[in-house]
Amino acid sequence: LWFYWELLLFYMTIRERESSMERECYAKIIQVNLKHNFIYPFLATVFIGVFAAMLFNLKALPAVAALQPIELLMCFTGVMMMTPVFLPEQNPDIKDVICSKWVDYTRVCLIRFAYSIVSVVIVNIIFVLAMKVQESEISGFHIFAAIAGALFLGAIGFFVSGITGNATAGYMVAMGYYLINYGAKKKLGVFNMFSGSVEAFEDKAWLVLWAAALVTITFV
Repeated sequence: LWFYWELLLFYMTIRERESSMERECYAKIIQVNLKHNFIYPFLATVFIGVFAAMLFNLKALPAVAALQPIELLMCFTGVMMMTPVFLPEQNPDIKDVICSKWVDYTRVCLIRFAYSIVSVVIVNIIFVLAMKVQESEISGFHIFAAIAGALFLGAIGFFVSGITGNATAGYMVAMGYYLINYGAKKKLGVFNMFSGSVEAFEDKAWLVLWAAALVTITFV
């Protein structure tokens, strides 16, 4: 019994050390990626919010008018944050180094994707709340619409970038789809980003579902 007890204690000690090393490794991954792969996309995302506030009069807007800056500009926050998730690995040398580590490459991308999504959600919530502070007619739908549009357009760029290994292609396809919405939005059905209605909750829900589908396909 004593032998088995000592063996159990030894096993638990080894597992604790492995867990500690694993936590330190993931902390290092997050630190490095936030330092080298997060700052510029996030600054671009913040700039979009500032630009939207400068371009549109956000003061005392009725509910429908308040959707315009949300649908027309804030959707690009998703493109800025989500499309460059795979950007560092466009350099073959960097990809070889990352893939040689014991942490799976997909997990590294998941970490980047996670902080990108959090950033998109936070920036859009702050923007919509800023509109509310300026006495615009804002509801929970406006927050949902902002996040849904950003996630969907960002997922398009994310998908193309992940499949092709080219972030530039992701940006271009996302921009192309954005432009298509102007000329053919009536034909896009549930893929239409510009509903222009505060009652189009189902349309925005579809955008979130399609965004989730594109992200899942990319990682799979």
